[in-house]
Amino acid sequence: MEQARELCKHIFEPPSLVWYEDWKLWAGLVGYCSIWTKWLCRGLDWTFESKALQCFSLDLINLHLLQYTERGILTIFFLLLFQSAIATYAVYAPHDLLKQGSFTSYSTYTRISGSLLQACWIFVGQLLFAWFYLYSLYKSYSDLDNAEYLFWFAGFVSVQMTMFFARGGDSQLGHTWNVNQAIYVFSNVERLSFLKDGEQDENCFIIGRWAWLLRSIFGFIVNLLLRDFVGYSVPILLMHFHNPIDCVIYSVAVNFIVTLDDTPPMLYKVLERQHNLYSDYRLRVDTKEGIIDEEPP
Repeated sequence: MEQARELCKHIFEPPSLVWYEDWKLWAGLVGYCSIWTKWLCRGLDWTFESKALQCFSLDLINLHLLQYTERGILTIFFLLLFQSAIATYAVYAPHDLLKQGSFTSYSTYTRISGSLLQACWIFVGQLLFAWFYLYSLYKSYSDLDNAEYLFWFAGFVSVQMTMFFARGGDSQLGHTWNVNQAIYVFSNVERLSFLKDGEQDENCFIIGRWAWLLRSIFGFIVNLLLRDFVGYSVPILLMHFHNPIDCVIYSVAVNFIVTLDDTPPMLYKVLERQHNLYSDYRLRVDTKEGIIDEEPP
């Protein structure tokens, strides 16, 4: 253990007081720019190899920012916001839910037959935990003299690329927010009605435009922005600990912030609205689960 700690410290600690002499910055930029150039030119493939290169490159850049800037955590946060915006633009494509005929909900925010108030409540709870998490990172890493670089490296190997990324529906971060689906429903909400799988046609219901917009904002913030921040900041969190068991415990606990809204899969049929006799938004009680769709790659 001590030999591994010394080796990681020798590799990853700042090699110089001058920022441009740090190999991590240049290695990270080369790897990160290379993979994003490939993705933007040839399409996002999300293979394990591509994601591992992108993730480790970004981890190196983030570590450099922590070591050479006074507000590294905030810089990393805004860098991840920018990455989320680029990824959203890259994956967006017109999506016809009516033609598809259904969608599967994995979150309180897309369980449109459930309580909107409960969705708001859960969102506030997640925001509070996210605030505590960000504040803790910000206060803990003003001094990196005692950082555990072995635990930082374990965050990449054992958490990010084992539990979080390139896992599809098995990711411990839960499902990514479906931006294509959210935009389609918002744009066509006045002509859509919904039906829980297994129920009779007379139980069709609709959702109001503002109710769906509110749910979409919640889902975008939690299951895209916060999901990325938690996923990419785990190595930074683990650097703070000195006891290996603390590293293990927090590795498997931190993801709960972005999975508090997760629900069992529920299938909703998407239908063309036949008349305007529905209420604007009707609270309904869940009675049984729908059929799970296969998780896209």
